[in-house]
Amino acid sequence: MTSVAAEQFHREQEEHERALFDKETGEPTLNNPRRHLLETVEWRSVKDEYPDADTTVLLYDPELDGEPVWPGSWDDQEQTWVVDGFECSPTHWAPMPAGPLR
Repeated sequence: MTSVAAEQFHREQEEHERALFDKETGEPTLNNPRRHLLETVEWRSVKDEYPDADTTVLLYDPELDGEPVWPGSWDDQEQTWVVDGFECSPTHWAPMPAGPLR
């Protein structure tokens, strides 16, 4: 690649990178593939509401050693929270993230 072609290539790469982020906020733009990997988890207190029974959700239980966040569900019949077949006592739950769009 000649130095002129290399300069053009690098200029186009820089323009492409700048187009991926909003100039004012620095947030990923709509055409940035990384934008679709960002998703907000909305934690809800188990004191305030429950998910639909037998729906897999994220559970936060600070009593679980090392890993306080696990997929689990509310067992309406047994009136208990379940992770991997075991009862747990989470303080919060959140809907499962949708996952990547692509």
